[in-house]
Amino acid sequence: MVDFTDIAIGGESFELQLEEIRVAPDSILVGKTLIAAGIRREWGVMIIAIKKHSGQMLFNPPSDTAFAAEDILITLGEQPATQRLERVAAGGTVHV
Repeated sequence: MVDFTDIAIGGESFELQLEEIRVAPDSILVGKTLIAAGIRREWGVMIIAIKKHSGQMLFNPPSDTAFAAEDILITLGEQPATQRLERVAAGGTVHV
């Protein structure tokens, strides 16, 4: 049996974390789509799902899904990258 994580990371050692990150009303993410935000491309963080403020859960959201205030992002990535995303989602700025 082949382990998914071995295939996904090519046998390299990564410390991946599953996180829930809240989008603050003053975050620069509000109104941006997944593709426009460039989260996967720029930081290597995957958005696994988005829990909308209404309670609706979007699993594997399409790239044209827009972030809204109070969304909860279910993410997978390395800790430094998820921490940067958490700062941006909280309304802070990002320092690469």
